[in-house]
Amino acid sequence: MYRFLSLYIVLAMSGCTLSSSQAPETASRTFTGEVVNIVAGDLIEVRHHGQVTPIRLHGIDCPESGQKFSEDAKYRAECMAKDKTVSVVVVTHDLAGRTIGEVLLPTGESMNRELIADGYCWWYRRYAPNNSAYENLEKKARKKFLGLWMEPNPTPPWEYRANMH
Repeated sequence: MYRFLSLYIVLAMSGCTLSSSQAPETASRTFTGEVVNIVAGDLIEVRHHGQVTPIRLHGIDCPESGQKFSEDAKYRAECMAKDKTVSVVVVTHDLAGRTIGEVLLPTGESMNRELIADGYCWWYRRYAPNNSAYENLEKKARKKFLGLWMEPNPTPPWEYRANMH
């Protein structure tokens, strides 16, 4: 018991603890597969080991079906990823069990980041609150009036969804 307590104290003092901010990184895993369908700009389907898995792109929110730029976002996602082999870095799973992740294109670029940089989605602060890279990419797209930012006041998808109910 004394040895266990001593080890615990040494580890605690050296900072060897798992904080909640580290947990998602530790729990993440990566897999590769072929993008077989683009459901929406921020929702794709990837075939991995014969099974098709829906992947919700982490930290971004594209316009909803029926919103202006929804089809543009979907088309841009198709151009980037359809029929290509991608790597999916699993960040978490939502309450329905769907995979939430970052999608890395064959070039190594992040599909999530590219969609923000090109102005086809919002940085989803609610689910990626401290992502300064996403924040900076959105600011640049807004400043250049790219994609949906050519509109003076585009309606964020979370507001659109709230008004639909």
